[in-house]
Amino acid sequence: MDVKELDRVKESSPAIIAVTSSSSPSLFLNTTSNKNDNDEEDVCQDQLDDSSSSPSNDVISALNVEVDTKELIPTAKKAIAINEDIHNDDVNNEEFDFSALRAKLAQKAESTTTKKLNIVVTLDDHYKSQREKKLLELKKKNEAKEYLKSFQCIANNANTCEGQQEVAVADADADADANAGSKKDASKSEKDGWTEYQESILLQMLAAELDMASSNILDFELNLFDVQKASLGGAYSEFVHSARLDNLASCFMAVEGLVEYSSKEGALECDEDISLVALFDHEEIGSDSATGAGSPIMGEAVKRICSAFEDKDDSHNHICTYSKSIAKSFVLSVDQAHAIHPNYAGKHEKGHAPKMNDGMVIKRNSNQRYATTGVTGLIVREIARKAGLKPVQEFVVRNDCGCGSTIGPIISSTTGMRAIDMGCPQLSMHSIRETMGTSDFTNGLDLFKAFFLHFRDVDDSIADKN
Repeated sequence: MDVKELDRVKESSPAIIAVTSSSSPSLFLNTTSNKNDNDEEDVCQDQLDDSSSSPSNDVISALNVEVDTKELIPTAKKAIAINEDIHNDDVNNEEFDFSALRAKLAQKAESTTTKKLNIVVTLDDHYKSQREKKLLELKKKNEAKEYLKSFQCIANNANTCEGQQEVAVADADADADANAGSKKDASKSEKDGWTEYQESILLQMLAAELDMASSNILDFELNLFDVQKASLGGAYSEFVHSARLDNLASCFMAVEGLVEYSSKEGALECDEDISLVALFDHEEIGSDSATGAGSPIMGEAVKRICSAFEDKDDSHNHICTYSKSIAKSFVLSVDQAHAIHPNYAGKHEKGHAPKMNDGMVIKRNSNQRYATTGVTGLIVREIARKAGLKPVQEFVVRNDCGCGSTIGPIISSTTGMRAIDMGCPQLSMHSIRETMGTSDFTNGLDLFKAFFLHFRDVDDSIADKN
């Protein structure tokens, strides 16, 4: 391969701008890219003229993701809307004047309370009528039984009737003894090493739900989780309470950020990078699975993307394009961060105490539990500054405390791509009900959009200085 050919490959090697998050059930990656053009013409104009090419030519779409965020999305969007209302009213972020917002919330709360009262009254009337209906049916059944019993006694003489009752009672006692013996035998035979150690009430509940006999349940794999919808809380709706904010919040903001960025007119025509969102399973249990970050998904996706930019018959070209793409790529590993708790402030270092509603957090660890380096941290801080966003916060765990980890180091070590770990601050991480700041939905979404928009300029400016 001559020097000119190497230069051409260098120019055509795409950078993969990847936003990675966890807690998603599955990932379906649809790859579309600009066509391979051997002539050194304007790729953007060439693609605009080609009606057969994909409209999202420079975006690797990973939006076909089945994420169970139905309960979180409405509240997340409401949180973003409230934050936009605050900014639109030119409220000072340092000293929030929530008078207008408080009036709106009070009015909304009053109407909501009225609706709730109406619902309660309606339900009470409904259940009262249902209860009366049931009692009437039961009364009719009892009357019918008594009438039938009286009719049988009249038809026969009293002695015969009493004798039949005594025989019936005796037969019933004999049957009960026989049933008890058979049940004991059955219970002995049911000891299979599993059934006798299960809670019988739970088995009965499952059997009733599945409409089957409990003896047909041979094994199960059950997990409990919160089914309440997400909600806003706090005096001024400054908090979002929801299950699985770690990490459905980041998944929502990443996908929403890519959609908004790619939907802007002219955003993709001359974008030389590949923007990608990847959502992985099993981050909380190590990521070592077929759908986790430890799988080959990320590396293979980059190889498939690079293959769209190269000559199929030139194997050297493939190696060169892939290597250069890896060197130019960047991974934004986004997982939630631990906000400082007022009751346990001593758990944080004084200079590393992230606050909710105060911007996203860069996470660092000298033992490589997080993938952040000096350079990758600088890039993200500069992107936030360039976009006019709130400065990002910094977090380092105390030296005498253990530190969790994320998928950032896993992807960086398996692919060789630069990476940074960051996220929105929250409380009650891994609890059944978690809490984060309302404004942080907007802070996170804005940073995602700025990342897709300004990464190339910031990265090139740092490379030029080096």
